[in-house]
Amino acid sequence: MSMVNTNILLVDDDKDACASMSDILLDLGYTVNMAYDGSGALELSEWHQYRFGLLDYNMPGMDGLELCRRLKTSQRNIVVALLTGFSSIATRDAAAEAGVLHCLLKPVNCSNLRIGRKITSLVLAGRDRLNGGLTDFVRGGPCREALS
Repeated sequence: MSMVNTNILLVDDDKDACASMSDILLDLGYTVNMAYDGSGALELSEWHQYRFGLLDYNMPGMDGLELCRRLKTSQRNIVVALLTGFSSIATRDAAAEAGVLHCLLKPVNCSNLRIGRKITSLVLAGRDRLNGGLTDFVRGGPCREALS
């Protein structure tokens, strides 16, 4: 069971990766809705409120940064992490500018304990950030830490 009651929007055009990550998150007690592209994610966001979004960066049509910008207009309290295989300063800066709190490098190490703690930390960090404070977790700035 998760420490935080969290509805997660998981978006990745790689259906196998999406299903694997969803299985882990479900096993941890999270509620997960999956989409395989930006437009599908936006459609889901019309019907559900999300506390956390886990978005792939490189998707056809709408990339994860544009999706993040659009989600934040309708779901102001959503905490967004970006799944990316592109670890560059430019990517991190663009992600931070789009409203991404954290970048996770692909392939993500999906040990149940580690990903569960990471998501819980991100949700709590997002809540603290919305309340005007920063936790130790995000003091290094957005998109600074990545899973190995």
